[in-house]
Amino acid sequence: MEKGQLFYSKTICFTGEIGCDKKEASILIARCGGRVHPSVTSKLDILVIGPNPCGGESGKLKKAKEYNQKGKANIELMDAEQFIALCELIEKR
Repeated sequence: MEKGQLFYSKTICFTGEIGCDKKEASILIARCGGRVHPSVTSKLDILVIGPNPCGGESGKLKKAKEYNQKGKANIELMDAEQFIALCELIEKR
């Protein structure tokens, strides 16, 4: 892993439908220096948010917002469309 990589040293979690295969996205994140975690913790760096098939906010999103509001974490909330666009840029390199 190189420090210049997009997701270098970042821990990322997915919630909702992100518009691509999560396993493939996980592989791409690993190639870019990051790792995927299955749940939201105070050590999470990025939560990728897609539409919740059940409607409303997911439990992961609620937890991330709570951590941020209480000052326990600084989790970036990234829209799934933004994440897909970044992945497409990475794939073109």
